Amino acid sequence: MDNGPGIPDQELETINQGEETPLQHGSGLGLWIVYWTVSLYGGEVTFVNNSPRGAAVILSLPRVSTDSSVQATPVEHN
Repeated sequence: MDNGPGIPDQELETINQGEETPLQHGSGLGLWIVYWTVSLYGGEVTFVNNSPRGAAVILSLPRVSTDSSVQATPVEHN
């Protein structure tokens, strides 16, 4: 958990919807880069404990197989 001002609700709502619109958009690229990267590898981004005193973000990624011939399949985004 950080000790910053937290993530604004509008930012969270936009990320959770997975797309931006002219009326609802994020203020920067940071959260989108994290979201796109984690999603590309089949993972999830979860925002927890978001408050004016800070935020915590959980990045969940699938476990990689020990068999080097198995490749993960990226998730497509719309």
